[in-house]
Amino acid sequence: MKRIFWFFFLLPVSLYAVPGFITFPSDISWRQQSSPHFEVIFREGDDALAAKVLRLAEHTHKILSPVFPEGPAYTRIVLADFQDSTNGYALNFPYPHIVLFLSPPEPIGQLTSLDDWLSSILLHEYVHILHIYPANGIWKPMRWLFGSWVVPNGLMPTHFHEGMAVLLETEKTQGGRGRSTSFEMQKRMAVEEGKWNLESQPMDRFEASPATWPMGVSPYFYGYYFSKELWDRKGAKGIYQLTDSFSSNWPYLLNGPLNEVYGTDYTTLWQEIYKKTGDKTKTEIETIKKTPLSPLTWLTDSRFYLWDITLSPDAKRLAYRRTIPSEGNRLIVAEAATGKTLKNIEIAAGGTFSLCWGNKEGRDLVLFPKLNRDNHYAVNSISGWDLAKDKSVNFPALKHVHVFGCDKDLKRVVAYQERATVGKIMDFEWVKIDQEIKTKREWPVPSGTYVSSVLVTDSTWFTLKRGLKTQLYKWEGADPKMVLEVPAYLYNLRVGRRPGEFFAIGTFDGRDEIWSIDLAKKEVTKVVGVLGGVASFDRQGEKFWISSYRNGGFDLATATPISGTKKNLSQGRIPEERNIASEEEVKLSPAESYSPLSTLLPRTWVPSLLFVPDGAQF
Repeated sequence: MKRIFWFFFLLPVSLYAVPGFITFPSDISWRQQSSPHFEVIFREGDDALAAKVLRLAEHTHKILSPVFPEGPAYTRIVLADFQDSTNGYALNFPYPHIVLFLSPPEPIGQLTSLDDWLSSILLHEYVHILHIYPANGIWKPMRWLFGSWVVPNGLMPTHFHEGMAVLLETEKTQGGRGRSTSFEMQKRMAVEEGKWNLESQPMDRFEASPATWPMGVSPYFYGYYFSKELWDRKGAKGIYQLTDSFSSNWPYLLNGPLNEVYGTDYTTLWQEIYKKTGDKTKTEIETIKKTPLSPLTWLTDSRFYLWDITLSPDAKRLAYRRTIPSEGNRLIVAEAATGKTLKNIEIAAGGTFSLCWGNKEGRDLVLFPKLNRDNHYAVNSISGWDLAKDKSVNFPALKHVHVFGCDKDLKRVVAYQERATVGKIMDFEWVKIDQEIKTKREWPVPSGTYVSSVLVTDSTWFTLKRGLKTQLYKWEGADPKMVLEVPAYLYNLRVGRRPGEFFAIGTFDGRDEIWSIDLAKKEVTKVVGVLGGVASFDRQGEKFWISSYRNGGFDLATATPISGTKKNLSQGRIPEERNIASEEEVKLSPAESYSPLSTLLPRTWVPSLLFVPDGAQF
């Protein structure tokens, strides 16, 4: 009874890690396997993935234990392939456990900075387990009485938790959100507009507000710069000392532990962070402004999120997706010349990056990602909208779609699908509206990679992200052929002005900008340079329509091309890949059926309730 009381007392503050995600489908047969410090629970048939995750987890334990020497003896990991979103969460209720959603990152945003997304997400979530675990002072006897449900560090502000995890995800890998063009872009534009200070970015914004940018990213963004300052001052030793001090502290009293370990208070620390990072960023801005930048003509002013731009076949109209908290997800059709809205369509859009506009059977159709929810599954498929009849079009059902492309007459649709880290790119023939599609060919992508964009012309082209580099493939025969490899991230592939030329968004200068790719010369040239960043674009002739960031969000603008930086790719250094899963041998138990209550319920997973050996999660 005491344990139950304590559980409900602390439950509200324990669910900082996305409470809406703690539901599970009832139609999965589960298995389990263990290593010295972890047990993984996984879908039947995913044995190879389970063994890989256990090896990654043991490696993560090895590199994080020096930072957090006090942690649980055992942590369970649930591999969830029923949510098409790169995510995860960690809780110590009613036992230390992690849930990983097995979906590659979206082609845009902060997670594209991860070098190996599966190991980085696992590392991030395990930081939460270790950071929350200590209980000292008055909490220590309570931990002895009530077990791991007593987590005083769980009462720390969300940006403390997420910032610490982003910090170590960055310091302990070659990638990480702390190195992302996304974080740098947001900081740079806030500095440019004179809003990088406590007056414009107050501390109550750090915990995420759905009405202000960067919304749900706030704890990760602000938390990273907070934790990075602590790391720079005292390294891993200071991080653990602060964690230990908080674990014996009264909830929400922040200044005591900070003064004890760093000799400062919370407000003063943030003033110093803003000053230090702001001065450095001002120097960066001065350097950027010395290079050619594209003149922009803004067509919208939402200051939220506008992306996925595509022109109509005649280039007189354009479509894009827009997200505003008061409106939700919308498909917008606008005049290309003015940006004036012609249609505002409410859609249940998926989070992935793809929008196709074509003409089929004399009808203008726009294909877009759609998120389907059923029995606690949330899976991306493809849907469509008939612009002439103003109604939806049923595209044949495809599951786990992460990126797709199509030709202008919508006869061919090429889609990248991935489930449980196993992906394939598939080429479909779409003969008639409301009829089945025909699979022409498919190709399994190499393990550890994912497709970031698809371009369908007379040939099929796609970009494949592999660690910190991107590969461009041409697909004509049965198997695609790699034609280029670059030491940067590329996506949003578009047709160039001449054969052998393409346009894409690339991170060659540490910002998301538009580059021309010359395959013959193995050379890239910047054609749209911006101070902020570009999320998506389309073009007609020498005119570019872009989704560009200014402080507060992305908006639609037209951009004039520039003659910018050239880079010879044959001389670029290609980063070495990490191969964590094979770095060391790990003793694994044989995989077996998962049924902790086998004498009562052979299948123990039901909607919204997970039975485990130590309790149940609601």
